[in-house]
Amino acid sequence: MRRKTLTLVVVLCFFGAFVTEATAAKYRSVVIKGVPHVQQKPDFCGAACAAMYLRKLGKPTDQDAVFDKAELAPTLGRGCYTRDLSVALKNIDFNIGSTWHRIAATDAAAE
Repeated sequence: MRRKTLTLVVVLCFFGAFVTEATAAKYRSVVIKGVPHVQQKPDFCGAACAAMYLRKLGKPTDQDAVFDKAELAPTLGRGCYTRDLSVALKNIDFNIGSTWHRIAATDAAAE
């Protein structure tokens, strides 16, 4: 359940990362109660979202600490991609489960 919730939070935060305070009141539905807000640094959407939910779970952290745990070279000049964020969360001892799932295009269950 935690894995699904964290995934949902990261996705919602990613899409809501550019919502300003002026529009936040208009779109209250993007606010997840009990999850403390972190002001995202440029290109740190995933790290900021992970930090917010980890804080909710009682793990005091910030987006810089999440980025550091991703073992991503700062010289790349970018934030974490999915694979990097997966590494970071595993290094923080968060059980994220499988990151990727393959479904054959002909798989009837995928329809």
